[in-house]
Amino acid sequence: MGERYDGYLGYASTPSAAVQRQVQAINIRRRSLYVDLGRRRNVTPEVAGIATGCELLKRIAVGESYMLSDRTWHRRAAGQEVPLPGYCS
Repeated sequence: MGERYDGYLGYASTPSAAVQRQVQAINIRRRSLYVDLGRRRNVTPEVAGIATGCELLKRIAVGESYMLSDRTWHRRAAGQEVPLPGYCS
């Protein structure tokens, strides 16, 4: 499990059914937040999610998995910074 560039959680490998349900519940709540945030900022929920994804990628700890916009999973190594997509400021 790990953060994705679009502000949602995803799976770097196939998790148990229980973890899948938890991730789905978290992503439903995140979607609701992105809809609200998008309305306040006059952007789509997708844009709000991607902006939040930029912030979440900055917080990836060593050993955690993450997905960039190339849709491939990576694992942060010690001493490595997560390479943020060009649209992240």
